[in-house]
Formats: sequence, C-alpha cells, structure tokens
Amino acid sequence: MGAPAIHRLQGGAKISDLWSELKVVYIAYYILIIFKFDGGTKVPSFRDPKQNIGFLMKDVTRLMRRNFMRRAHDFGLTQAQMQALAYLARNEGIRQVTLAEMLEIQPITTARLIDKLEEQGLVERRPDPSDRRAVLLYLTERAGALIDRIWVHAAKTREEALVGLSPETQEILVTALGQMYDNLTRAEQAQSQTETASADK
Repeated sequence: MGAPAIHRLQGGAKISDLWSELKVVYIAYYILIIFKFDGGTKVPSFRDPKQNIGFLMKDVTRLMRRNFMRRAHDFGLTQAQMQALAYLARNEGIRQVTLAEMLEIQPITTARLIDKLEEQGLVERRPDPSDRRAVLLYLTERAGALIDRIWVHAAKTREEALVGLSPETQEILVTALGQMYDNLTRAEQAQSQTETASADK
C-alpha cells in the first residue's frame, strides 16, 4: 500500500490537508537537527521533548494550527468547521459517517458540525440514490470560494514554517513522511489481522 498523495512543498502546490500534512516540518527537524552526520550519528535523547518524535509532532502541529487560525480568524469558522470543509473539498459526495471517520469524531458531532455549515450556506446534503436512509455531502459554490482563501492562508503558514529548508531538503522530508506512513499502515494492518484471527478462534 502506497503513501497518500502528499503534495510537493514547492512551486506553489496546494495543501490538501493542513492539519495532517504540515507535520512534514517535524520531519525536517528530526532528520536535520536530531540526527547530525558530523563524523557519526548522534543518538537523540527521547527524554528531551525537543528530541522526542511524539512531543515534536504534537508541538509543531499545534504551533502551525495557531499560526493558521490567526490568519483565518476573519472567516468566522471554527477550526473543526474548516477542517471538515478541507476534507469535503477532496471527497465530495461522501456520507456523514465517512466524514466522521476522517475527522476522527463521533457521527453525532459530525451531524451538528454539518448542520452549522449548512446553515451558513457552505454545505448541502443530497439524498443517496443507493440508500434512502443516507445523505451525501457536497460543497456549495460559496464554499468553493472560501476554500480557495483557506489554501492561500495555509500556504503562507507552510512558507513560514519551512523558512531555511531548501527544495531538496523538502523532497527528502516528503519521502521520509511517506515511508513513515507506509510503516505505520503495515503495522496497523498486521495488528488488525491478528485481532481478527484471534476473534475467529
């Protein structure tokens, strides 16, 4: 299974999911600072929050979210609402339950989120022709214009975070992030298969 479509970070490429793909900056720090190839590999001290993969990923993501939200405060939307719009921009026509899985929140919470976006004229629910009990989610024309503005602010946040990193370094980071994705996906699939096999016994 290959890595997800992680967009290149140069040439004005779009950021499709600010809240996940911007973690590439953490990889930059981890590869270029923690592992210093100056006559030998420096082994990081994982007790130091600045050299711990989990702490760094969380902290960098938090800082980039704050940076983005300061730029986007005039949109009048919450972080969760913008995140939902970003996912729908890539996956129009999905069901609410699918969006809930993507956002990693409860379906009832997603329903309330979509209610608010529908009230603002940004999202519309359409009947699912294959299931009369379900609805499909689509962005409105108004939301399309807003998404374009979100990408602009996201790009500015990305540019600030990546100051000092060459295009070549960014390419290395994208490759590293893709490898991490593959590793964790395989581990998750193996664990799921093991659990399924145990339950069948």
